[in-house]
Amino acid sequence: MKKIKLASSIFLLVLLICSFANAQGHQPVDENWYKAQDLEKQGKYIDAAKMYEKSAEAEKTSPDQGKSNLATDLNRAGYYYSLAGQYNKAVKYLEEALTIFKKLGQEDKVATCLSHFGGIYKSLGRYDSALEYYEKALEIDKRLGMEDKVAIRLSNIGDFYDSQGQYETAIEYLEDALEINKKLGMEAVVAIRLNNIGRVFETQGKYGRAIEYFDRALSIDRKLEQDDKISTDLNNIGNIYKFRKQYDTAIKYYENALDIYRKLEQEDKVVLQLNNIGGVCETQGKYAKALEYYQEAMDTAETVKQDNNIAISLANIGNIFKYWDQHEVAVKYYEDALAIDRKLGQEDKVAILLSHIGGVYKSTRQYDDALKYYKEALEINRRLGKEADEALGLKNLDMAYRYYWSKHDKAIKPHELKLATDKKFDKDADISGDLNNVGMIYVLQKEYKTAIEYFNESVSLIEKLRRATAGEERRDYLARQIYASQLLASAFIKDSNISSAFQTIELSRAKLMAERFARKEKNIRLQEIKQIRETLGEDTAIIVYANVNSEDIIQFTITREELTGREVSRKSFVQSSMDKFRAPIKTLLINQNSLSENKNDFDNIINYYSSLLREPSLQNERGWRVGIEKLKESHKANAGEIGRRLHELLIKPMEAQIKDKKNLIIIPDGIL
Repeated sequence: MKKIKLASSIFLLVLLICSFANAQGHQPVDENWYKAQDLEKQGKYIDAAKMYEKSAEAEKTSPDQGKSNLATDLNRAGYYYSLAGQYNKAVKYLEEALTIFKKLGQEDKVATCLSHFGGIYKSLGRYDSALEYYEKALEIDKRLGMEDKVAIRLSNIGDFYDSQGQYETAIEYLEDALEINKKLGMEAVVAIRLNNIGRVFETQGKYGRAIEYFDRALSIDRKLEQDDKISTDLNNIGNIYKFRKQYDTAIKYYENALDIYRKLEQEDKVVLQLNNIGGVCETQGKYAKALEYYQEAMDTAETVKQDNNIAISLANIGNIFKYWDQHEVAVKYYEDALAIDRKLGQEDKVAILLSHIGGVYKSTRQYDDALKYYKEALEINRRLGKEADEALGLKNLDMAYRYYWSKHDKAIKPHELKLATDKKFDKDADISGDLNNVGMIYVLQKEYKTAIEYFNESVSLIEKLRRATAGEERRDYLARQIYASQLLASAFIKDSNISSAFQTIELSRAKLMAERFARKEKNIRLQEIKQIRETLGEDTAIIVYANVNSEDIIQFTITREELTGREVSRKSFVQSSMDKFRAPIKTLLINQNSLSENKNDFDNIINYYSSLLREPSLQNERGWRVGIEKLKESHKANAGEIGRRLHELLIKPMEAQIKDKKNLIIIPDGIL
């Protein structure tokens, strides 16, 4: 009995020693793995990838090396390098992991690796390869009956078709994924799928549908108290308000998301959000404020070594200096961003930056340099099979040729190509803009009847889209329709079809009034111009202004005898007025807190003129009375001069029609 007890004691001691040795051997593996997970949650992808690398190295030297654990670490390292845009490293580790998983027969892990490869090739613009990897992964997961993974693969393929502009197909895959996750009761994932579908609608310009899905996702994430997901939802909703030009609301959502990202220390998302807010400020013309956000975004990205985000921030900063006409500085930032994207192999972004640099050279009339960059961008887009971007490249290229050789006919081709591409992918929201662009080229060629056909088609398409929506999205489409109608009216004027121009403007205004007062548009009844003229007395004339926000203002005069219409350029009026009154206009706007870098000069002049018609004392915030009479005289003189210039612009062209009229009915437009 004693011998048996002694043997048992020795056996237990050996087991304890082995267990302790194994624990010691696995300690660095576990420690690195947990650190990697923590970095992953913070969005520090490169640091997480490096930590997974260390975990893999520790696994290789571990006494009881686990091949499956090693492959998992390699897979995670590759995945996070791909998120950070370091695709060469990502591919290296994923290939190692894939080889091990295949040898071990772990098909579920093989599918995960294949899916990661799909994401990399999609980012690199190698779309055929991306789809091939996604479909192989889907096939494996279906065979294994892993419904949760099947939903992931369906979502990946849906995202792929979204990137290719095949939106209906994308939504089909994403809805299939959504239904599986609903069936499995995976609420958190359901919210992710809702966001994915919302983004497809966003890309299509269907903002009402998009915000519907984003709001549903936000409700779920708030119920589950998932801060990281809530911030994403807020960001998505902010994007919609930005597209709708409700900039203050957009910034509110972006800032709420930014606060959460900072709290969670997700630095990559912080960079994204800073760039988003900067982008809204840039759109508003608040360039100095935008630069602050872009600079902070770049500093943050440099701190966490996110090369792809550094490149984005550099490009954004370049945009600001381009707006400020600091062309050399702009090109330097673009070139720095370009070098990073070339290093990362992000060819689609390389093409965009090449186009930006070409644009700077075009604006400075260095056409040979502009052509060089545009051509290289075009070659990349063709190689990547990006039809829409290829059309944009052709547009830039032909614009450079047009300015270089003063030939308008070369500019039509890229617009027609983009129109054909957008029609192919049913991108209705973009088609209307394409139609407008083609129409404007025909206007430049003085082929007004052809231009009218394109503008008419644009107006009709926007009307169809507007009637299918409601709320803010409907109002967005109305604004676009008004713009297209202005182009159409201008083309009618140039074609000497004054009656059609007038009817176009009146119909556009009637729809705007119906929208504002929530009236049914089917009740809109426009009088024929003949009927209007018959109601006028011989001593009465109607003056109608339109397109006041354009360089060429439309003026109609209606009398009992005739309807006349013309376009008058406000360019000379604006230039001469700003040359003389720029300083007092700027002072007034600063005092009124209404100065904006993208303010329309014509609007600023009219606002200044309006202020001159008031008593000077009302403008003087400090209530100074010294020299008030002299100030009154100065204001009177300035008001008189601007008044005379306005008379030259707005009244003199129609003097022949109104010289004998005692009663004038004036219908203003815009700032007037």
